Amino acid sequence: MKKTTTNKVRQVRESLGLSQQELADTLGVNKGYLGYVERGGVPSPSVWFALKVAALGGTTVERVFEVVKETIIAGGTNETL
Repeated sequence: MKKTTTNKVRQVRESLGLSQQELADTLGVNKGYLGYVERGGVPSPSVWFALKVAALGGTTVERVFEVVKETIIAGGTNETL
């Protein structure tokens, strides 16, 4: 089973009133990377990145990054695991 994550990095950034460049500078990452994470292009950002974003947003990693269970076909029927 493949698990994916959804994230609320953009919502955290916007709640802080920061541009992508400002948050990228604060985190010490490239603006392009931050944009890619916000769009869901990085399925598993680093623990460091996740912790830093959560701390800046005053929340937990679990609230910023959520694991999504995917529906798979098992025995000919669709089951959500």
